[in-house]
Amino acid sequence: MNQTKNLLLKIREAISDGRLPVGTVPIADMKQCVRTELEVHRSTFTEQQYAEVRDRFDELSRSIGEGETDKGKILLFTDALILCTDMLSETVYALANGDYWRYKHGKEADNPEIADIIGYIDREQKISLISYDFVKEYDELPVEVCLDDGCGMYYIPYKGRKMFFPRGWNEEKIVSYYRSVVMEQDARSPHCYANAAFGVKAGDVVVDAGAAEGIFALDCIDTASKLYLIEADEAWMEALEQTFRDDGEKVQLIYGFLDSYHAGSHVSIDGLFERETINYIKMDIEGAEKAALAGTEKTLARCDNLRCAICAYHCREDEDSIRSTLKGYGFDTETSRGYMCPDWTLAAYLDAELRRGVVFGKKAGQSLKKEDVKEYDALIVVTAKDFERVQNQYHRLAANLPARHIFFVGNEEVARLVENAGLGEKVGFLDENAVLPFDAVHAVMKEALQEVLNGQELPRGITGWYYQQFLKMQYARMCDDAYYLVWDGDTIPCATFSMFKEGTNTPYLDMKNEYFREYFDTMEKLIPDLHKCFEKSFISEHMLMNSEIMRELLAEIEANQSIAGESFWEKIIHAIDAKGLQENSFSEFETYGTYVAMRHPDQYRMRDWHSFRYGGAFYSLDTISDADYAWLAKDFFAISFEKGDSVREDQKNLFDNKKYQEKLSARQMLEIAQKEFKEGSYLEVWK
Repeated sequence: MNQTKNLLLKIREAISDGRLPVGTVPIADMKQCVRTELEVHRSTFTEQQYAEVRDRFDELSRSIGEGETDKGKILLFTDALILCTDMLSETVYALANGDYWRYKHGKEADNPEIADIIGYIDREQKISLISYDFVKEYDELPVEVCLDDGCGMYYIPYKGRKMFFPRGWNEEKIVSYYRSVVMEQDARSPHCYANAAFGVKAGDVVVDAGAAEGIFALDCIDTASKLYLIEADEAWMEALEQTFRDDGEKVQLIYGFLDSYHAGSHVSIDGLFERETINYIKMDIEGAEKAALAGTEKTLARCDNLRCAICAYHCREDEDSIRSTLKGYGFDTETSRGYMCPDWTLAAYLDAELRRGVVFGKKAGQSLKKEDVKEYDALIVVTAKDFERVQNQYHRLAANLPARHIFFVGNEEVARLVENAGLGEKVGFLDENAVLPFDAVHAVMKEALQEVLNGQELPRGITGWYYQQFLKMQYARMCDDAYYLVWDGDTIPCATFSMFKEGTNTPYLDMKNEYFREYFDTMEKLIPDLHKCFEKSFISEHMLMNSEIMRELLAEIEANQSIAGESFWEKIIHAIDAKGLQENSFSEFETYGTYVAMRHPDQYRMRDWHSFRYGGAFYSLDTISDADYAWLAKDFFAISFEKGDSVREDQKNLFDNKKYQEKLSARQMLEIAQKEFKEGSYLEVWK
């Protein structure tokens, strides 16, 4: 409903200042807009309430028709529609009353921070974003609006300086806005950035993201040594230029949308401040805080004396997500006092929802030292044929894979190949049967498929698909490290990378875009409450396994008495019907990733993993060069050479064409190439 009201307010302003001529006012559309809102929320009314509001609205609508040219009458009608949306809101949100909130919050209703809100609702019979009595003190706050003759823009004197407002704003709008922002920074407000333990200190380099009118920057300009103001609204940028026109040496304005990446009009803190030490970050960017923090990872890890104030009320999950991200980089966190009441969704009203306004953080200690970094080994389960096929690229794997040792897991033939490959002391061999005997798994598979086999021999390849996954899972029971990395043998890293967030001991769970319903069907049979909980997939050619969590997963599978078998791998086999066993209906990556996401969500951080899945369709293993890998590394973590892929004649010298590489990125090339992929092919997708 607020969106409808805001639209009407904008139309009224345009009519009032002449930007929208009276003969072109979309009166019928305005009526329909409000009427649609009424219908959308009909289920939240009683029939009597709905009839009363509908009749009131219909009577109002009959008072004026399309094409009206009397400006005064049109403005009066627009005001009536705005009032109608307010009355509609009171009815739609009829559950926003003190008794209902007491019921929804139960024992928490005695919490003073919540009790104050409920008391406000009792007295005011409404909910506001900030529902505390102190708000009313600002309703009549005296405000002096002045006109600057030099730039022709309005400003308000603030702490001995001039706070400018966008060109075109009238005095009434400026007064209302100013009262709201100074109210938000009242020490009693849940939106207040001031916090003695987490505040700006003398000499700090400060980033103010979502600067708007600049009140935060003005409050700390005398304390900070340098201020970077990031703003995406051009109207505010012009106002900020005037507000800080005499502070060129201390204040730098940056236009852009703060985001997880740095390109075009989207900027990231890591991209902006690659080498500069930042001491303080304030963010209020209308719900983009989580994405912006993803683009602040290097800064969070690199800068030791770092504090921040991040708005957390825009989205329901923001507080937990922001605190979790900061804690992952060694920050102590706390929130502002009191709660905000999101007033822009019906769901928030019906849930009597409360959200903390600001998450504060400060770096608890120094960045991780080298000796603190977790060490782990990598497992690559591979057949002899696949080892030989990709062997000439394994020197890159040995150089770039972030592991203490790399163990190829296989049979005796693989052992001979590893020994003769000359990959260095970092690379070794592990006998697959020392982890889990193949013959034992093969016997259970034959038993499960005996009716289908009808006396015929079971191909070892059918068992092999499951066996290689079981090896990766079983290894947890013989691993002494906290983690181990499993890596596909046909995938080569394009450059070095880390499996941990920079400067932390928090590992990544890497995600891509595949989805197979059969994997989740099997998973839900093994552990009934597991289900798909992310749009993306955990199938990404590798995974850093937490040994303890994997052992916990195996034990939980083995505790399922409704499925035949004793060991986890027996139960996985017996959980899949004969048809499914032949069609590969289990994924260790998808199962482990989902288990972690649902049982241990704070143990990992999600990361989008981009790899060149069909590398073998565009590159020959015999000719791909160092320069090709360097070009690919700008967009991809790794490239895969899947068995059966080969370079078509018309695709030779396409991705490895130096002229193309100079003009296009690897991502751009693949996006073009993917347009010709057959339906059902895997597509690499960037946000």
